[in-house]
Amino acid sequence: MINYKLIPFKQIGQFKLESSILNYKNELLEEGEFDDFGCKPYYLADYLTLFVDKTENIEFVICYSNCIYKGINIIGMAIQNFIESTNEKYFGEIDELDFEEDNIPQYIYEFESIGLQVWVKEDIIVTVIVASISHYEED
Repeated sequence: MINYKLIPFKQIGQFKLESSILNYKNELLEEGEFDDFGCKPYYLADYLTLFVDKTENIEFVICYSNCIYKGINIIGMAIQNFIESTNEKYFGEIDELDFEEDNIPQYIYEFESIGLQVWVKEDIIVTVIVASISHYEED
């Protein structure tokens, strides 16, 4: 498995945020359609989904299996351990979603200082969304 090292607001693994998806077409498996928010997904197996804007530049990336930050794979880590070991602080309220059929809610933490949205299920990080700085500037 490839380790996807996070450099906040810059890149995840070899994928540079705000760069053209055309630089990575040979590595991607499938291209999706533009959604109602103006983003189009590109899939890399079950590991990553890259989302591009209308100019085909990478705006954010969803990591499902690994995201290395400060030398630690934060996916699979307890949220409290992530907060304690990285000294990162989440912003605002923790959102709760229950959209899966297992009736176990997921909690969403925003770590704006490093451009991460962290999804937590039963206190374990299950998904990380890595965003570009311009993604936060638009909000």
